[in-house]
Amino acid sequence: DRSVLPSNTSQKGKSVTSYKFQP
Repeated sequence: DRSVLPSNTSQKGKSVTSYKFQP
């Protein structure tokens, strides 16, 4: 799990392609 989670926080651990990495 990254510190920056996508809008799909309920899918933690699953392959989520909607990852929004904001610096």
